[in-house]
Amino acid sequence: MSNRQLGQRIRESRMELGLSGTELARRIGKSQPYISDLERGLRTPSLPTLQALADALAKPVSYFLTGEDEPSSPPDWSERALPNSAAEEITKLMAEHTVEQLMTAGLLRADAAGDRDALVKIVHRAIRNAYHEARPASRRRRPAGAAVS
Repeated sequence: MSNRQLGQRIRESRMELGLSGTELARRIGKSQPYISDLERGLRTPSLPTLQALADALAKPVSYFLTGEDEPSSPPDWSERALPNSAAEEITKLMAEHTVEQLMTAGLLRADAAGDRDALVKIVHRAIRNAYHEARPASRRRRPAGAAVS
């Protein structure tokens, strides 16, 4: 897809929501001239910026890359690692915090630093596994007319 086509999709999506270029820029942390340049096809957004645009405009990223509302086949998240090293670091911090909270509450006990590290590794693995199990459910699209539970 060309920058011009991408810009046209951004503009159409923005207008569908009744947003000004200034408001869209504010929502994604960019300037209004940046949005204007994007819409005219003069700039190419980075992937993080494209994701921010997709979120702000309530469209999947694939809409801006291919014109489709949903990818033709959703990725198999259960077979993939976490999206990036930052997410891996966040899950590790979550594990450390969780172990600390459980120990403070008296629900877990570690007699030595090695025991605590082992507990953090176990909780970290559990968080990553939960991510892999939960991710596909959040990516599935409900059939039209399906009840929301």
